[in-house]
Amino acid sequence: MQRIFAIVLTFVTMLTNGLFGFFGLVRPGSTVNGELDLLFRPVAAAGTVYVIDRAQLSAEEYEATVFLQGVTAQKEAAIYVTEAGLRNTFLENYQLQYNSQNVQFDSSITEFWALVEHFKEAFGGKFVTYGSTADANDPTICMAATIAGADGIPGIPASLREAALAHGLTEVRDLREVTGSFAEKQRKIFLEYKDKLANKRVLGHYSNQSVQGRDFCIAQGAFQFYTHDLGSDTLHFVEDRAFRHEVFAWADSSALMIGFWGTDDEGAFIKDISHYGKTILPARTPNGSTQFALGGPATLTQPTRAAEKSTTAEGKHTIALYLTDGDNLAWVEGSGGVCAPYNTMLGPRRASGDTFKMSFSVSPLLHTMMPMVSAYYYDNNDNYGMGLYDEYIGSVGGNSNMYTTQFPAQTLKDVAKQTAQAMERMDLHVFTPMDQLLATPLMFFGVGTQRVINEFSQYETIRGGLWQLDPPHYNGGGGTVYWSSNGKPWITVRTSLWAPDDSHDTCTPEWLESLAEEINNRSRDTHKIDGYTVIAIHPWSIYYEDVQYFVRQLDPEKVQIVSAEELVDLVAENVPHRFAVPLG
Repeated sequence: MQRIFAIVLTFVTMLTNGLFGFFGLVRPGSTVNGELDLLFRPVAAAGTVYVIDRAQLSAEEYEATVFLQGVTAQKEAAIYVTEAGLRNTFLENYQLQYNSQNVQFDSSITEFWALVEHFKEAFGGKFVTYGSTADANDPTICMAATIAGADGIPGIPASLREAALAHGLTEVRDLREVTGSFAEKQRKIFLEYKDKLANKRVLGHYSNQSVQGRDFCIAQGAFQFYTHDLGSDTLHFVEDRAFRHEVFAWADSSALMIGFWGTDDEGAFIKDISHYGKTILPARTPNGSTQFALGGPATLTQPTRAAEKSTTAEGKHTIALYLTDGDNLAWVEGSGGVCAPYNTMLGPRRASGDTFKMSFSVSPLLHTMMPMVSAYYYDNNDNYGMGLYDEYIGSVGGNSNMYTTQFPAQTLKDVAKQTAQAMERMDLHVFTPMDQLLATPLMFFGVGTQRVINEFSQYETIRGGLWQLDPPHYNGGGGTVYWSSNGKPWITVRTSLWAPDDSHDTCTPEWLESLAEEINNRSRDTHKIDGYTVIAIHPWSIYYEDVQYFVRQLDPEKVQIVSAEELVDLVAENVPHRFAVPLG
């Protein structure tokens, strides 16, 4: 019966999704509140922070340490796990910041079970057992994370169960005994704990094979789960999607998901959550985020504010280069080891000494969640810090991933307000909304677009946006400019530095030369939208040396490069305020 219900619910949802997105209707949800500071529960600093090296932990011990981080941080963030790279740099900054506040950093605990013994009283000496993260069909780590968030009881992998008992811990539940399908197991825990969870504003959506990132959601008392889509697993698709919608109906109407989509079809997942008035902040592999939630200034100022601004250069085509996909928290936190803007672009750019302007997208929520990390990128002009010719802009969707034109109207108001508040804290004035043109019929030719841009444009902080529109490769809008009712431009990407086959192997000099030649031959009339081009740079298929080569092919007598914010301001000042599509 449960499965029949799931099938019916899923297909009814498919039929109604478009109507909700088009007319801006509000879906079921508990409350609506656009105040950014109500999104997260505060994380308090501990008097002593225990620092342990990840290299001293086995894979299973590290899994359990993440649970300890989250559970202890419900009262105070007291555990920091070091690893090579930026996390050690952040620790140095962390120590400098908190030494003046009498926070002690203790590295005397070097073994996992000694760490458990030290914090045993804090979590009552209890644990729940979950299965193996190596099993793709075992969701018990998600279930354990939910219990940890609700009851403050950490999870222990089954491989460490006997050792935990030998160390005097008490097992309160073995989640391997929960029966049912992938979705049914999680749903049983959801029904049992949903009224005990402290936070209906945050959801953790992590693969059952993912460990990192859970500590922040545990500290927040958030429900944690994982669902598949047709693109990745047809076996789970129907039940998982129905379960996801049940969770969405329970959560706050503008709830934030932290984690990653459950499918290879990112667009289908974001479309689904947008229809339900949710957003997702990519965080595939961040770890120890509970520590980074501490401290930092209330607001930041971009160092480039002191740099000379570009003014309209008559007789030149004006372009802005910006790096997409800067929304993943794992990239800026220095964990995960994946191709990312901050290790394949920003580092090489700092080392190069290049002086052409370039903009980097980043989630406006970064400072609210991890003030110490955002402050580091703004204030440290080294291989990873901001340089004089760099600028940060907001990443996709506002605060986090969403298809803006498919969002319910009332919930969009809340997300727009949160976005404006978060952007103000990071001194951001432009962001990059994202949509799928083919999945958004009529939206870019009427009420849907105008509703969205007016909602965001009412805030003084937000000067306009760079619209990423698929297909293909974010440049489906062809440079079209839309105007809000109060005169702010929303400009679609016109050209993408995105390798033809999504692979760096196809990013050839000839291809880059052909794109540069197109730019050199474009209109130099600064009083028409034809005279401007927003260029998106795809960090997965383009490397920094490719950007350098492309820029070297541009004719400085015909083309000027400005920051993304400058381009928005120049268009607002010089181009007639009416819908326009470039002709060339």
